[in-house]
Amino acid sequence: MKQRKRFLALLLAGAIATGSFTGALAFTEEQVKDSTTEAVNRLEDTAELDRQILFVDDWKFYLGDPSGAEEKNFDDSSWRNVTLPHDWSIELDFTNGATTSEIGHLAGGIGWYRKTFTLPPEMEGKRITVDFGGVYMDSYTYVNGELVSRHPYGYTPFSYDITDLVVCDGKTENVIAVQAENKIDSMAGTTSRWYSGSGIYRDVYLTVTEPVHVARYGTKITTPDLEAEYTSDEDVTVNVATQVQNDSEEETAVTVRTSMVGYDDDSVLIDPVESEPVTVAAGETETVEQVLSAANPALWSPEDPNLYNLVTEILVDGVVTDRYESRFGFRWTEFTVNDGFYLNGEWMKLQGMCMHHDQGALGAVSNYRAVQRQMEILKGMGVNAIRVTHNPASDELLQVCDELGLMVIDEAFDSWYQGKKIMIMANAFLKWKRPIQQPSLARHGQSLTSRPW
Repeated sequence: MKQRKRFLALLLAGAIATGSFTGALAFTEEQVKDSTTEAVNRLEDTAELDRQILFVDDWKFYLGDPSGAEEKNFDDSSWRNVTLPHDWSIELDFTNGATTSEIGHLAGGIGWYRKTFTLPPEMEGKRITVDFGGVYMDSYTYVNGELVSRHPYGYTPFSYDITDLVVCDGKTENVIAVQAENKIDSMAGTTSRWYSGSGIYRDVYLTVTEPVHVARYGTKITTPDLEAEYTSDEDVTVNVATQVQNDSEEETAVTVRTSMVGYDDDSVLIDPVESEPVTVAAGETETVEQVLSAANPALWSPEDPNLYNLVTEILVDGVVTDRYESRFGFRWTEFTVNDGFYLNGEWMKLQGMCMHHDQGALGAVSNYRAVQRQMEILKGMGVNAIRVTHNPASDELLQVCDELGLMVIDEAFDSWYQGKKIMIMANAFLKWKRPIQQPSLARHGQSLTSRPW
């Protein structure tokens, strides 16, 4: 199912570039038909609503800061053609200039990315956002010459609503321009104590929805009584809270339909459950809560990483306006004073590794297969847990860890109580006072089995 969805996303991306969106929709319907009539009808009704389109091909790149690069009519014909994700630092020559060894003696700087594209008439009236998995470090995004926003952190995903800035007529060209700046200063040091890379180093998507839709990260799934219910052979209670976002200009009555299917084979675990109608005011978001019941779900563990998809559909006047999928699994954990960690009621020793986000010769590029290969090797060594040092992980790493059976400690920042510049200056002073450094326990690849988590 995952491979099929990525294939369909690539197909839709190609349709945007060529303008043949209607043909792509017809092909998509043929690909997603299921064995039962009911499933076929649901998929055919929602095939054209496939909300995410991979947006990584046919970008232009320039290392430098040319004047006017944000303008729609800027001439980028001499720029390099690149496919995202992309890390420009790994392409550069090594230097002892302004950089430090902590980032591999590779320079940062300022780079620009531009993409020219057309959107089909079928997208007129829908909500369109551009979603970045990560841009290192400070980024400024422009659409058709207008500044959308700035994102000042290189490791978190971010999304911009560009509905009012693009033209959807199948012929007018739109332009997205992104400036990425990775500051490297010989006095202050760098923005990371490890190799960061530079540029749009994670995937980019277009998300296209009807005005009434599931909000970004709009589902919350909890199983508060899992341990008691599972050990008593009872059906497991699944609480689902769905944020319904109404970007239209009038209040709308909606129904939320939720079901649970297999992660790989679409086998139905929980039949669709519909909520009572809920009125969502114009420009507002409402949370709809539902309680589902799962019979004999398979638990998630490192040895048997069972996963499911929660499928959320938004209906307006009986018509599906959005379909949203959430990956999750069933498991419970416990930390005890005397014995440590338990997973699903069984004692477990965390065989952990600290992992930075780079992929060797690929640099910072977050490539699914590269991440998967890395995690497969670690799991083959006996690793069952990953500490992401020292920043939020990519979606690819989280997905791979879910699929392979690896627990994750997903850090937010490298610093909490002190600014980065203060830490760098302090470290420089300590190195001057004590030239020979003891190795850090948090160094890349260091086992955490001897450390309390």
